[in-house]
Amino acid sequence: MHITDWLPTLYTAAGGDVSQLTGIDGVDMWDAISRDLPSPRTSLLLNIDDSSGYSALRLGRYKYVNGSFLFGNLDTWTENPCTDEDDPRYDTAAVLSSLTADAVASCTAPATRHDLEELRIQATVRCNAPALKPCRPLQQPCVFDVLSDPCERQNLYQKNSDTLKLLEMTMAAYRRTAVKPNNRRSDKFADPKYWNNTWTYWQDLPFPLITKGHGK
Repeated sequence: MHITDWLPTLYTAAGGDVSQLTGIDGVDMWDAISRDLPSPRTSLLLNIDDSSGYSALRLGRYKYVNGSFLFGNLDTWTENPCTDEDDPRYDTAAVLSSLTADAVASCTAPATRHDLEELRIQATVRCNAPALKPCRPLQQPCVFDVLSDPCERQNLYQKNSDTLKLLEMTMAAYRRTAVKPNNRRSDKFADPKYWNNTWTYWQDLPFPLITKGHGK
């Protein structure tokens, strides 16, 4: 589920006809929530940023990444962020006695400590496989099967493959309706040193204060 799905989902929950909502990216998830049916969403746009030349997409079990940002500093893998010993203790008793747990229990069977622990085990992703086919998104797009390879260690990119064509066609469809990015260059006058070492809304303040004592 994506944040854009809230509009059509809540519209349906309130008794509206979602077909009246045109030109939206959201998908009606009400049946999936209220009747425990599979999610109707099959794709998810992660980003299109033509200013930095970066785009990414999820389509079914596949993830597509093209281009990079932050000068490629994140174009690599990291080890598991922490071990079991490093994890903060998960207080199941506090969770089960929370207001959220009470709200959930009012419409379904209450969860048990075993349920919570089992869910955490199922949700844990561990990266043990070696990086057999590395991703170099500044050279060519990368494709991952995130169901069988959730840590994205094996780049499945193959030029002209059916999977790649479908991913790029889906990306092109999103791009046709994308709003132009409004990224702006950094403003040196945002530096806290000009504002008593405080992050502030510098452009809302009188301009003379910005340059006072610092020249232009």
